[in-house]
Amino acid sequence: MPDHRPPVSSVVEGLTTKADKIRALDRAGYTRSEIAEWIGVRYQHVRNVLEDQKRLGPPRTRGGMAEASQQFEGAPQTAQRINVGKNGEVRIPQVMLDAAGVKEGDTLLVHFEDDDIRLCTTRTALRRAQAEVRKYIPEGVSLADELIRERHAEAERELRDD
Repeated sequence: MPDHRPPVSSVVEGLTTKADKIRALDRAGYTRSEIAEWIGVRYQHVRNVLEDQKRLGPPRTRGGMAEASQQFEGAPQTAQRINVGKNGEVRIPQVMLDAAGVKEGDTLLVHFEDDDIRLCTTRTALRRAQAEVRKYIPEGVSLADELIRERHAEAERELRDD
């Protein structure tokens, strides 16, 4: 069966970030495994980029089981009762930690929002912040490259002025 997808090189041409390349290859019909192999990242990285794209639309509102089931995809239960122990200690069920990719020694961020106490990994918080910033940057634009160009132009102006 002939492959009607565009060549990888043409799909990612001009894109500078791995996340942009992952999204473009996904739109072109490549599988997550193929994308991971061609970009040289783990499958989980590709999955996280694509799943975050689905989840990180408008700001989340106070939800219920549907929101929890997205957050803990693959967990047998999406909500469980836990008890608060001495000094506010809580134990998060291992199945939820596994589903969220949290390992011993990882740092979690906790915040209070709409009468909810929410936990997230630093990786998730970073991806959310990047997605929020990415909304205001045209596809294929690299802020790092723009900054470097601006610095070089400024250095050239300074040399001319001396």
